[in-house]
Order: sequence, then C-alpha cells, then structure tokens
Amino acid sequence: MRSMSTQSQTVMVYSSKRQSVLADLRRFIAYRELLLVFAQRDLKVKYKQTLLGILWAWIQPFMLMVVFSIVLGRVARVSSEGFPYPVFVYAGLLPWNYFSAVVASATNSVVQNQAIVTKVAFPREILPLFHIVSGGVDFLIGAVVFVAILVYYHISISWTAVFIAPLLLAQVILMASIGLILAALNAYYRDVRHALPLALQVWMFSTPVVYSTRAIPESLQPLYLILNPMAMIVDGYRRVILHKGTPDLEMLAVLIMVMAVLFMGSYWIFKQVERNMADVV
Repeated sequence: MRSMSTQSQTVMVYSSKRQSVLADLRRFIAYRELLLVFAQRDLKVKYKQTLLGILWAWIQPFMLMVVFSIVLGRVARVSSEGFPYPVFVYAGLLPWNYFSAVVASATNSVVQNQAIVTKVAFPREILPLFHIVSGGVDFLIGAVVFVAILVYYHISISWTAVFIAPLLLAQVILMASIGLILAALNAYYRDVRHALPLALQVWMFSTPVVYSTRAIPESLQPLYLILNPMAMIVDGYRRVILHKGTPDLEMLAVLIMVMAVLFMGSYWIFKQVERNMADVV
C-alpha cells in the first residue's frame, strides 16, 4: 500500500503484491474502517423495508427455542441438566446461530460482491470478515433477550460470566478461519454454497445445542470436544452462565491456540487464492 499525495487529499492505493502473512495482516488492520463500513451497510440492507426491523435478530432464535422446547423438552423429554428447557436450549442456540449465520454469509461474500472485487483494489479478506461484526450486533440483541429469559425463570448471573470473553474470542477466531476458507473455495467452486446448509445442519446436530454434552459417553467426551470446537464453546457458555462454573481453562487455552494457528493457515490460503479471485468470480 502506498500514498499518493495531491494538493487536496492523500489517497491510499492498495497493492496486491505478495508479501508475508504479517504484512498482509498489517494492511488489513490499516483498512479496518472499511470493514466497519461494510458491516454498517450489511445491517442497513438486512433490515431495510422490514416491518419489525432489527427485532428479527431475536425472533429466529426465540421461535426455535419455542419449537425445540415443545418437541424435545415436553414430548421427547430431552435432559436439560436440571434447568428449564427453554433456558437450556437458548443458551446453545445463541452462540450457534451467530456461528452459522456468519459462516453462511461469509461463504457467499466474495461472489456476492463481484462488482467490487473486479473493479476495486482492497484487502478482499474484509468481505468474509465483516460479517463477524454485523452478525455480532444480532448476537448482542439475542443476548439481551437471553438475560430477560433468565430473569423470567429467576436464574441469576454469577461472576463466572467473565469467561464468556475467552469463549467468544475462540468462537470469533473459528468463524474467521472457516469463513475465509469457504469464501475462497466458493469463489472457484459455486456448489460450496449449495452444500453448506446441509453441512451446517449436520454440524448443529453434532453439537450439543439442543441436547446436553452429558449425552455423550464420558469416555468419548474429550475426543468429541477436541474434534468439534463448537461443542466445547457451546458447553462452555452453559457452564459459565447456567452452572456458574468455569470452563476447563487448560482445554480452553489449547483451543484458542489451535484456533489461532488455524486462522493463520486459513488467512494464508485466502491470500494465495486472492491473486486470481477477480478473474474467476
């Protein structure tokens, strides 16, 4: 990236010349304001000319909570670890909906912004990553609703809620890693976006969103949590909010380190693919 000075302004010109991953990350950080602009635009487009506006951010998880509470909580009698099933399932749906919405949006982000990709030079990783910010607004709205549900069921929040921060950090890094990989793949192979809904459904029911982690045999739980990072994250949210305990700090630290390595690898792959992206979208 270089500066071109004129009498009235300075224009930043992005260069696509290959450099190190750290140099690419520095350029990405330099363009952080553009990421926020994209996120703001996404929120405006998403809720433009809607009757309920941003309230749609909590209607989906709330309605899913009602359906699962009736079908699984009352009819199937799925274990909810001693908590009211609506509270139990919403604690899993909230982080899962954030994850699935970001991954789905990020996957199609490059193709969806084809006109910008082919005509404007900028760090293209902004396209999948800004969905983490815009989706985070929906996540926060859903969290406010969750607090209201906790109040309704007379469930207090303990100091252990501070561990939401590292859990959220691990989730954000995971979403960024998967979003970058799938966005790059979808730019070349458009059937990725068609396979994604099925993959996310399978992943959801492989994650303890609507059932307890205790349903997994105890001997298999460590392997299960390692192979499915979202399982560890969802279980962690329930531990710190409902059980007022702490997550397995050693496993959480390992998870964050593994996610960081995964992100660096995903980011490197995306930047390698980026050089020909404008030609294939």
